[in-house]
Amino acid sequence: MFVHWKSFTEKTRKAGASTLITLLLDNADLELKEKETILIKLSNPVQQQQLQDIQAELLKHLKEGLQNNFIQLQSTVIKVEQKTEIPVASMKFNNPLEKMQFLLKKYPKLKKLQSNLGLDLDD
Repeated sequence: MFVHWKSFTEKTRKAGASTLITLLLDNADLELKEKETILIKLSNPVQQQQLQDIQAELLKHLKEGLQNNFIQLQSTVIKVEQKTEIPVASMKFNNPLEKMQFLLKKYPKLKKLQSNLGLDLDD
């Protein structure tokens, strides 16, 4: 199923489809429900509208590729919870070292970058 999904994505991209549609297809969260139902989990109603625009063509492609005329597509919008974080720019630090320690704790890979670039904060 995934091979045929990817081939449809490539076909759509080569045909000059909008970036939003190709991103939707590339990043789709798919789940095989029962034997013939593919559940597509979307993050917002705009994606659902875009999917509806190409659904007939996608379904035809999948049915032909899988040689199964009983395949069905089902989509649902999943509520994505967003974290509310305070932007680092609005936080108050007493000195650059405190800010760097905070960022290192939040983004551990920053330590490797700091080391690779030879950056060191003076106390």
